[in-house]
Amino acid sequence: MIKIIYASSTGNTEIVCEKVSELLDDADLDSGLFKAEEVHNDIFLQGRDFILATSTWNNGQLNDMYLELYEGLLQVDLTGKRFGFIGLGDMSYGEELFCKGIDLLKKRALQSGGTAIGETFKIDGEFTQEVSAKLEIWVKGLVNNLKSE
Repeated sequence: MIKIIYASSTGNTEIVCEKVSELLDDADLDSGLFKAEEVHNDIFLQGRDFILATSTWNNGQLNDMYLELYEGLLQVDLTGKRFGFIGLGDMSYGEELFCKGIDLLKKRALQSGGTAIGETFKIDGEFTQEVSAKLEIWVKGLVNNLKSE
């Protein structure tokens, strides 16, 4: 099972993750949705494949709902674990802060031995039909990478 772990304060990240789960299921890959604030680092001990998703808050900060999981990531050996990353942000805060929350999570997961699957998918603003079409392409690439390894 691909575990999709997300933090969603306004609901946008949750909507994106539900769409990703649906697309994975359509590709015959089992997935499950997990709220970051409801899980602990032991979630990474079971399974191999994960998608981490979050929004960015304030001046490039990680969503508070991810803080406990983020802090504990350095205490878990993620060697052999594969990760996809999805970030939501607002480009009006500047490129240096755009989707900084997912950049922080990605860096921490890779520091702990995890491997990135493909590029990070970043969304500027709301989840629109145009973004949904791009997300479908990203998920297809992710599926191809998962099935080829």
